[in-house]
Amino acid sequence: MPAQRGRNRAAQGAAAGEKAAVNSRARPPYNPRMPSTPIVAAPSLDALLDLWRLSNRLTIYFIENLPDAIWPEKVPYPGVSHRTVRSICTHLHNGRCWWIGKNTGRTHGIAEPKQLDGRSATRKQVLAALPRSCRAMEQLIAWGNDPAGGNNRLPNFPFDMMLFVMYHAAHEAHHRGQLCTVARQLGHTLPLDVLGGLWQWKKRMCEV
Repeated sequence: MPAQRGRNRAAQGAAAGEKAAVNSRARPPYNPRMPSTPIVAAPSLDALLDLWRLSNRLTIYFIENLPDAIWPEKVPYPGVSHRTVRSICTHLHNGRCWWIGKNTGRTHGIAEPKQLDGRSATRKQVLAALPRSCRAMEQLIAWGNDPAGGNNRLPNFPFDMMLFVMYHAAHEAHHRGQLCTVARQLGHTLPLDVLGGLWQWKKRMCEV
């Protein structure tokens, strides 16, 4: 009986080894520095711009509906208590400007919008600045997404333009979610119709 169990374990080990070898041949180790082979056709420029414009509209809609009382309030999170609701909203505009400058947009005729002061910017100033940085980002996306010219990425971003747009959409969604939590912690839970409005993408797209 012990000999039989030993043979069974040996057979199971050999089978597992063969399976691992097959998997290693079928799926080489992922290297983030190397572009992976796309499994679907790259999205069109129009599709990328629609995604970005929707993300921008969601951000503007969200900031429009934040309670006035929390604008200057500090974020009640350990380690980031120096940040305020104002500075996070300003960061969304300034972050776009930083990426435009980082990817040499100016040398390709894309003017980097002026950044705002996260310590003093008003909601009105942020809402006026976001469309400007949105348009500049659209120019950057169009410049980076030029398959006819052999270009589908930016100089300082390791992946293609689809992932570049997704990166920025995810970044802004992260901060919108963060501020939903902050508003609740500060005693100003956002109304359900405002929260639901973040998912009414068809309606938000009609506002673009």
